[in-house]
Amino acid sequence: MNAMTDLEQALRVHFDNQADPTVRDGQLDRIVDRVATVRQRPGWTIPERWLPMSAISARFAAAPRVPLRVLVVALLVLALAVSALLLAGALRQTVPPPFGPARNGLIAYADVGGAINVGDPVTGTSTLIVSGPGNERPVFSPDGTHVAFVSSGARGGKDVIVVRADGSSPVKLTTTVLPSVQFLAWSPDSLSVVVGNTFGQFGMFDSTHVGPPTRLGTSAGSDDYNANAAELFQPPTGQKVLAVRAGTPHPSLVVSDRDGANERFLIDGTQADASFIYLDSLQWSPDGSMIAFLGAKRDATEDYLVYVMNADGSGIRLLSKVSRPINESSPAWSPDGARIALQRWLVDPSAGTQEVRPITVVDVQTGKETEVGVTPVANGFVGWSWSPDGESILEIPIDDELYIANVADGSTRKVPWTLSASGPSWQRLAP
Repeated sequence: MNAMTDLEQALRVHFDNQADPTVRDGQLDRIVDRVATVRQRPGWTIPERWLPMSAISARFAAAPRVPLRVLVVALLVLALAVSALLLAGALRQTVPPPFGPARNGLIAYADVGGAINVGDPVTGTSTLIVSGPGNERPVFSPDGTHVAFVSSGARGGKDVIVVRADGSSPVKLTTTVLPSVQFLAWSPDSLSVVVGNTFGQFGMFDSTHVGPPTRLGTSAGSDDYNANAAELFQPPTGQKVLAVRAGTPHPSLVVSDRDGANERFLIDGTQADASFIYLDSLQWSPDGSMIAFLGAKRDATEDYLVYVMNADGSGIRLLSKVSRPINESSPAWSPDGARIALQRWLVDPSAGTQEVRPITVVDVQTGKETEVGVTPVANGFVGWSWSPDGESILEIPIDDELYIANVADGSTRKVPWTLSASGPSWQRLAP
C-alpha cells in the first residue's frame, strides 16, 4: 500500500476521535474476517445492470419533492370541499318533497286586520310576519320555505307577494295589479306561483323577481283555499296539468303538458251521450295515479258527488257508497293517498231540505267512512285541509274560527287565533 496522503491521515485521525469508546480493539478484525466468508452479490441482481441510470434519475426528477406546508394546505382545501358537499347534501335533505306525507310545521293565516301571521299549532302562539291591512290568502310553498299571499295595494286591485317563512325578503311578483285572484297555488318545485282569475285563466309567476307571468295551458280551476300543487300538476314531476274545458253539449276533463300541448280527453263532453253536465274540484292523488273530481250527471235526481278515476281516464266510479241522496263538495286527498276528505249534506227530497254534516273522511279502497270534527252552519265549512302528516284536518266552520280535528280518535281542539275569511296554510317540513 502506498504511503498515506495528507487527506487519508486526516481522515484516520478524525475517525479515531469519533470512534465509539465501547468498541474494543480487535472487533473490527473479526468483522472483516466474517465478511470475507460471505459470497459477493451476483451482478445480474443489480437494477443498474438492466436499467440505464438516466431513466431512473429522470423518473425521480419528474416528481419533485412537495414542501410539507403545501401538502397541508392542499389537505385543508380538500377537507373544506368535502365539508361543503356534505353541508349542501344536509340542506337538501331538510326540504320535504312536494307530494306525499311531511312533518307538520307552522300554520300561516291572515287575521281580521289583514296581517299575515304564522302560528304554532301545538303551543297556540303566533308571530306577525307581514303587517296589514289588506293581505289575505297566505299559501306556504311545498318546500316550506316561502309564503305567497294576495295584497290589496294602494293602486287598487290585487298584487301577489312572496316572502320567506319569517316574513323577510318580500318580492312583489305582479307588474300590474290584477282585478281579482280566484286561485293561488305553488308549482311543485316551489319556484313559481300560479294565479287564476275569474275567467279561469292561469298565469305562472317566477317567485324570485317581478315580471310578467307565463301562460299556463289550462283553465277553470276551483275557487277555494284548498288550492294546492296537486290540484293542477300531476305528481311526482308536475309536468302534466288537469283542466276543465267548457264545451257543447257538456264540459270535458282534459290532461295536457304545462303549455297546453298534447291535450287528451279524460272525460269527453263533446259527445252526444256525455254523462257529466258539471265538472269541478279536480285533484291528482299524491302519487299521480288517480284523480278525484266533483261531478253532476244528466240525471236531475243525482246532484253533486265526488268521483275517482285512474290517471288515464279509466275506472270512473263514485267514491262514496251511501244509498240515500247526498250532495258533496271539494274532495281533498290525504297526503298518503289512502283517503279523501269532503264536505257533505244529507238531502231530504220530500221536505226539500239538506242537513250539513261534519267533514267526512272516506277510505278510497274500501269506502269506509268517518265523520271528523265539528258540525258547521247550514252553508257548510268555509274551508278545510289536511295536515302535512295526514293525521289531522284543519277546519273553519265559520269565518274567524279554526279547529284541528284528529282523524284517528275524533278529538277536536280550537286554535286561539282569529282568522279572516281566507283560509290558513300548513307548512311542510322534512320528515
